[in-house]
Amino acid sequence: MKNPMRVFAIIVILIFIGIALYWVGLNQGRSQLEAEQKAFTAQLEQMNSKLVSAEYNSRLNQARFFLCRTVLDLDQRNFGLANNHLKEAYAALGNINAAMVGIDPVRFESLKKDIAATDINVAVNLEEQRGKVFTFSEQLEALLPRTAPFPAAKSTSAPVQTPTPAAQPAGQTAAPAPAQPASPAPGQGAAPQAPAPPATAPAPASPSK
Repeated sequence: MKNPMRVFAIIVILIFIGIALYWVGLNQGRSQLEAEQKAFTAQLEQMNSKLVSAEYNSRLNQARFFLCRTVLDLDQRNFGLANNHLKEAYAALGNINAAMVGIDPVRFESLKKDIAATDINVAVNLEEQRGKVFTFSEQLEALLPRTAPFPAAKSTSAPVQTPTPAAQPAGQTAAPAPAQPASPAPGQGAAPQAPAPPATAPAPASPSK
């Protein structure tokens, strides 16, 4: 009777051990799966944020383009096109989360209201309307975030040093460098070189009195 009971007890213990190991492995796998899911969710949110930010920047560039076109249309006396382009600039600025692209929300909303309240009219002074639209363009440019410029690349090559001539004794001048003979043209022989002038003997010193 002792041997069957011992075997049964061992089997029961092994079953409990297997259940415990299965539970521990299940919990570890679940925690790892949750961690991976959180990391994937964070990456997905970051990608969505970048896509939305890129879309907002694209709309800002469209608004800048339409404001410039409005000024150009006014210069060409195309009041209808100028009014349409001004409305398109306002439409491009709509539904933009200013804080998401680093723009002051209060100033941005004020600029949008000013653009919406502006209507190009033929009867109004042209220069006044042109200056107003140009002011809108300047205000939008001032709101856009500025990135720091790239630092200038430093040259790693050593500066080229020119050799300095050797110092000459007092009262003497440096001898001129000998002239190099010119190379003959193809098909011609070498030109004869002029003989060197004879060296002059130094003048005799006068006898001392």
